[in-house]
Amino acid sequence: MEEKQREILQMHNIYKNAYCTVVLVPELDFTGLESHLPGYSAANIWAISQSDWIQRIWTLEEAFMSKRILFLGRNVHMWSHTSDNIVLSDSATAMFLRAVCTRSMKWNACIVLQYARKRISTKDHDRYFALANMFPEKMSDLNTSYKQPLQDLALWFYERLAIDDVSILYFGTPEHVDITEDAMVPERPEDISLPSWTGNKGLHVRWLFHTGEDISLESFGISAADYTVSGSSISLTCTSIAVSVQKQNTYDQSPKRWTWANWDMLDWTISSSSYNNLKFVATTGNNAYDRFRIGERYGMKGTHFLPLKKESSGTLVNDLSTPNIYGAVMSLTEDCEECTILVGVCYEDPCNRNFHVSPVIMRNADHYKAIGICLLFNVSNIFTNVVTKRKQKFIIK
Repeated sequence: MEEKQREILQMHNIYKNAYCTVVLVPELDFTGLESHLPGYSAANIWAISQSDWIQRIWTLEEAFMSKRILFLGRNVHMWSHTSDNIVLSDSATAMFLRAVCTRSMKWNACIVLQYARKRISTKDHDRYFALANMFPEKMSDLNTSYKQPLQDLALWFYERLAIDDVSILYFGTPEHVDITEDAMVPERPEDISLPSWTGNKGLHVRWLFHTGEDISLESFGISAADYTVSGSSISLTCTSIAVSVQKQNTYDQSPKRWTWANWDMLDWTISSSSYNNLKFVATTGNNAYDRFRIGERYGMKGTHFLPLKKESSGTLVNDLSTPNIYGAVMSLTEDCEECTILVGVCYEDPCNRNFHVSPVIMRNADHYKAIGICLLFNVSNIFTNVVTKRKQKFIIK
């Protein structure tokens, strides 16, 4: 056992310094669809997402730390960088392969936890050992003893992971929990209590941070002084918008989503009267709102939306009776009557500069709970008043 504990601490160095890692995937097969056209693959690479290899937490560390991966299938072999030239470029399999083989990719807490949520381990401790090994700079003092309480190990891991990484707050309710590529496995034994900001009651957002762009605290609009992690608490100082949440409303016509193509909407602003008391509406059970790409792109289910109506003056009002568009959508992991959007923590989607994603929290006694995300459209124009609001400190547990 002592030898195993020593070797666990060396695994990241072994994979990092090897020329390549060979992965046996019997499910990988030749499809017979040969083509000389760029972007076509002769292997059923989607089988990787259903293989035994991709289901284990140890192999996530293996994939992340390796310089390159050689997949050996039943009658075909494939290098991991092949995914750059395949048709299924938007599949979860292709995204994962690009993430692990693109060295310029900056993995953060959100990406790691999104992939980790779908993987299992024989021993509960191994989950944290494998994930901690992916961040040796942050977790060099990892204790690999199986005798330590799992609760202590889990809190130690998440605290270290969240340091200087606010992306850990970017999670919501998954759109499809029954699809193989998006299936979730139980996060922990029920006797383990984790802070809400770990996102263990939801799924972290996919694809948002897969472009290799800057993911420092400054890229979210906050400084190191505004964000600290201690034990089970995150202290975050930023501007915010408090909103109320209404139950399901029924409309004769579903409001259209706000899109980058609606150029005539870009100069609209929320009226001051609406801004002071914004109301979101629950969308549970209404498939009409699935047209918005929060599900298609981010893998999240839109649970609430902000109904808006254009007045003759061009100003938008928060209208719950006859809205014609919606200007924001939230994906929350639990019901609430009131919540707070941390607009001061704002990540701009590199693939669509009009989309800004912010964490959502709700009050819980003397502190706050992290409960999901809010996607704001053209936030700089819609919520112009927020820049004048005073910063507030939030303690999230």
